[in-house]
Amino acid sequence: RIATYRTAVGAEACVLTTLSAGPPKVLACTDTNATLLTVPSDWNSANNKIEVIGAGGGGGYIDPSGGGGGGAYSAIVNQALTQGGSIAIQAGAAPVPTVGSTTTAGVGAWQDSYLCTTIANCASISGMAVVVGAKGGTDVHPTGGQGNVTLGGAGGVASSGIGSTKFSGGVGGNGANGARIPTGAGGGAAGPHGNGGAGGAGSQDAGCGNESGPYCGNGGGGGGGGGTVGEEGHKYAGSDAAGGNGGDNYLGAGHGTGISFSTPVTAGVAGGGGGGASGEYGFVAAAGGNGTEWDAAHGSGGGGGGDINYTYGNPGGDAGLYGGGGGGGNSGTGAQGIIVLTYTPGSSGGY
Repeated sequence: RIATYRTAVGAEACVLTTLSAGPPKVLACTDTNATLLTVPSDWNSANNKIEVIGAGGGGGYIDPSGGGGGGAYSAIVNQALTQGGSIAIQAGAAPVPTVGSTTTAGVGAWQDSYLCTTIANCASISGMAVVVGAKGGTDVHPTGGQGNVTLGGAGGVASSGIGSTKFSGGVGGNGANGARIPTGAGGGAAGPHGNGGAGGAGSQDAGCGNESGPYCGNGGGGGGGGGTVGEEGHKYAGSDAAGGNGGDNYLGAGHGTGISFSTPVTAGVAGGGGGGASGEYGFVAAAGGNGTEWDAAHGSGGGGGGDINYTYGNPGGDAGLYGGGGGGGNSGTGAQGIIVLTYTPGSSGGY
């Protein structure tokens, strides 16, 4: 993998995207290269909420690999900031997968998302000026191989974040332990409504010893963003069944379906997890859905589904924006983090 590192503090200002003109007004920073943010000229220090989601980890490359962990969520309310002032920030960047790479990954400081009250003392999430911050999910260690388990990546941990409200990202699903090659799915990102769902594990059929080639085992379904756990790949004695379904979002909907004899694999929607692949019916896993808590395209992302057999060149399902974990197998891509500012200009009271 090639890590995407942030540049020196003060190098680039984030151009805020308006998600809602309000009231309340909702603005987002999604520029992972930006290190500065200009506080809005109508910022209300008595009535605001700042939320962040860390980047999700990518899935492993060598099967039976695990899925990447989902990013954590943190929030703070009624934070005093100077209108028009410059502060340091970071929207977590997910590592860029390099297909075929077996370099050890892990979790990097560039995956964390955070906001500070000054420019100084803000070189990392542990900086003294950080007032809200969320950890990124773990990028899977891409070693292992047939016959070995590769564990899914850990989700970003709430207790390692900063804020008055904190939730953990979903853990990535494990690859199956056996002679074949089903992979785990990515964990969902945490969001305003709770922890991210865990990615489903890959499974190996009880009859694997009687089957040849890749036609054995099923990939797990991706975890829901701020929602439910993805399914483990389905097991049937002597024959393959289906990839796991993805987990639902926080509203109990949106999951993608795992491929089977009668249904195609489908992507998650609105933060739902992607469906898993099948050794019998199709090797390609589906992507997680983009979250929708802040608008139709911005929220806690679902994890990507787990694939089958990396030698066929099919990647694990990519994660949904923001903060979802990528599916295992040929390095499904984790999703970047986000910073969201919500405030009501000129009003009194607080969130």
